[in-house]
Amino acid sequence: MNELASAGIDKGYDAPQLDNLSNDMCFINNNVKLSIQGDGFFNRFRIFPLSVKIDSEGVVKFTLDGVENLESNQKIYIYDAITNEYYNIKNEPYTVSLQVGNFDNRFSLCFKRNAYTSNKIENSSSLDVSLVNNDKSIIISKIDADTALQSATLYNMLGQFIAEWKLNDSNQVEVVQIPVNDISQGTYIIKVKTSSGNVTKKVIIQ
Repeated sequence: MNELASAGIDKGYDAPQLDNLSNDMCFINNNVKLSIQGDGFFNRFRIFPLSVKIDSEGVVKFTLDGVENLESNQKIYIYDAITNEYYNIKNEPYTVSLQVGNFDNRFSLCFKRNAYTSNKIENSSSLDVSLVNNDKSIIISKIDADTALQSATLYNMLGQFIAEWKLNDSNQVEVVQIPVNDISQGTYIIKVKTSSGNVTKKVIIQ
């Protein structure tokens, strides 16, 4: 933090990412990747999007090396957009398993729970997602007939990819049934992509 810095990109206070490493993490500010991001003052409502890149499937750990000039009770969170959860890394590192790739829209650094407003689960009124355990099926019901379904992706509570279903051919029907009889019992996150936005919901398969 420096009073001469701002929330934008300031020469001398923000450092663009120059190295092209196989495994890396950096800040994202207005679509510019930064290895160092400065700011004028501490604001607990600020959100700092992160970019994570890995070249082999494995575990990524978010840890906190140290803190300066913050209140001792100030929490520091990593927000995971897949699980829609906030993980306080002042208490312990947040560990997540990732596949190979770049993750520019999943993780953020923030300082309070619910830093993101409810539009992170967008347009949930356009469809309903439920689970019928008797049939071991996930039911997606379109409330808005103009909403086009695109895909449904299932993650476990660690954010690990489990399965994906393409739904583009299902737009002539109002109800889509996805069998999950081959999925182990447990709690999962399902993310449904539609033409109106994304809907994320927690489901329990028994």
